[in-house]
Amino acid sequence: MSALFEITHADQARWQRRAAATLAAILDTHRDLPLIGWVVGTAGAGLVGRVDGLRPADQVRAAFEVWCAALGVGERAETPTGSGAHLWATVHTRGVKVRLTAAVCGDDESMGWGR
Repeated sequence: MSALFEITHADQARWQRRAAATLAAILDTHRDLPLIGWVVGTAGAGLVGRVDGLRPADQVRAAFEVWCAALGVGERAETPTGSGAHLWATVHTRGVKVRLTAAVCGDDESMGWGR
């Protein structure tokens, strides 16, 4: 049995190039925003922006929110974890799915930031 259509290496490479070009445009447009890590996906046109969770919780949340606002994200989600929370949001821009994520540590004192 064969698939209805086959996704080729060329398809995946084209999607990845589109995602990379979109990332370049995002970074060029938003030069003043906090630096975050980015991953260009290998399947489909996708990007993931990750806010570094090794900062105080208020800074992680602020960076996440400013990126959400800049990219026009409407809905955000927060999932509690044993050590804080995981934040995520998704937006489609220029034919690319962009997901923003952040891991928020709930106890800044235990990380040495409250001293």
